[in-house]
Amino acid sequence: MSSLSSPDGWLARNLRCLALSNPGLAERLCEPVAGDHVEVLAAKTGIATARFNRIPELWIQAPDDPRGDAEKTVAAWESPDDGPVLCLGVGLGYELKSLLDRLPSERRMIGYERDPWLLRQAFRCHDFSKNILSARLSFLLGTDLADAPISVPLSLFRHPVLGSLYQSENDYLDHRVGEKTSRRAMVVSGGLFVQDVEDALKHSGFSILTWDPRRVSRKESVHQLKRFGPELVFAINYLAGLPELCRELGIPCVIWEIDPCIERLPVGSNQHDLTMIYTYRKGHVSRYRLAGFSHVEYLPLAANPKRRYPMLPNADQVSRYGATISFVGNSMRDQAKALKKVFAEVCRHNSISDPDQHWDQALGAQQMDLDRDVVRSALARTLSRGNSILADGNGRLVDVAACAAETAASDRRIQLIAALATHGFGISVWGDPGWEEGCSAADYRGWAGHDRELTAIYNASVINLDINRLYQSDIATMRVFDVLACKGFLLADCSSAVQDLFEVGAELVVYRSTKELLHLVEYYLKHEKERDQIAEAGHLRVLRNHTIEQRIAWVLAELG
Repeated sequence: MSSLSSPDGWLARNLRCLALSNPGLAERLCEPVAGDHVEVLAAKTGIATARFNRIPELWIQAPDDPRGDAEKTVAAWESPDDGPVLCLGVGLGYELKSLLDRLPSERRMIGYERDPWLLRQAFRCHDFSKNILSARLSFLLGTDLADAPISVPLSLFRHPVLGSLYQSENDYLDHRVGEKTSRRAMVVSGGLFVQDVEDALKHSGFSILTWDPRRVSRKESVHQLKRFGPELVFAINYLAGLPELCRELGIPCVIWEIDPCIERLPVGSNQHDLTMIYTYRKGHVSRYRLAGFSHVEYLPLAANPKRRYPMLPNADQVSRYGATISFVGNSMRDQAKALKKVFAEVCRHNSISDPDQHWDQALGAQQMDLDRDVVRSALARTLSRGNSILADGNGRLVDVAACAAETAASDRRIQLIAALATHGFGISVWGDPGWEEGCSAADYRGWAGHDRELTAIYNASVINLDINRLYQSDIATMRVFDVLACKGFLLADCSSAVQDLFEVGAELVVYRSTKELLHLVEYYLKHEKERDQIAEAGHLRVLRNHTIEQRIAWVLAELG
């Protein structure tokens, strides 16, 4: 019935039957894992459906009628007449159940799922026991895919949502039935940049599987790493416990930090000899070395020209994505509210009274000067402390000044966009709904898809605007590289990294103040030829020096 009220009897029955054919997998599915990344709720038809918590508009199963939608998807699928069927992505199991019901009973089915918590939910929603006992149905979890005895020809059915998210598994299956590579790497799943890094590693000859140690138990992580036997593990941004796990198993670990973080690592003496850390901020090199990492280097961000490229927008794309001035990025309003709570909790834990007063005074000082980072010094004065690194109730070290600085970054984004709008410039923004509340004068266009939509926006905008965080004056944002890869004209926040990596005035244009931003916008809106020449030069610079493939090739050369 797949209802929310279905007893855990189906889960227990499915696990008992699985234990007879694959006791190891049954035991692994009983390992404790968190399920806070997915919300299971009632569909309009009353049965269970699910969506991702961080992206509530992305439904794993249809919100209205997940069973009916799955049956239509399976009915439209053109399957070869023989060979096993691998369902790439089980989700809540509706598509897999429909495949079992629709296809002949002699067709063998394999359900693959990356997420053990989701597979348990599928076991709760459907009774697969008869098909498991008859050996018609088997399951693969994570790196089980690597060496599972899958016969060829293999019919691949992709879950309508998870099938596209599990791209590394799809590509790995292509390698298994086609040209094989001897080199293997595991990449920690995550947000932006992960797919680009995977593509670069594949270009260098690696077979890739994606793994999320945050969604599996430590025991399961050890199992998956041993099963796949990677030559290296690659992660975007630091993940606590990952260097220690890789060292325990003797696997080199590469971490590329690309995003800000309010947590600080404690000073340490551990020799993480198998961990190589690369950071987008020069100032963070010393931080990681103080934490005990010996191999730490500065590595700027870069672009993937296969994803970001020049194009001539058609009429529909111009209508949807065309803009006089565009800015793509979140307002960060919700993040700011959450960070204010963290700030208050950490202050109270450290017996600092009136956290709201300290917060308001520091941000008030920043409001008076949108062109210089003053939050940290202002907070030091109001807190009367020389150090803004404080422990929270869980023992984590939190940089409370970074909490305030992130909020100041949100305020500055909104104020710069508002300044352009109030001066009569047509400014369009893509990002979170906080823009509607924070800057109603701007033309809010909704979310921008990271793939084709972002490329279309950068190509269809007369001026692409970059707004950095004031406290990160030593970086070039990902937006800088992506816009130039699309041959877009870029007006960027001035930073030391931008000046080091590009020829300012010839490959991009920078502003240092709100007044200068307004002046440059007015000037370059009137000088199309100059815009095009600068955009062309910036594009060529990215292709020559700043692609992700080049960055990854350099990292691999250092690994030896």
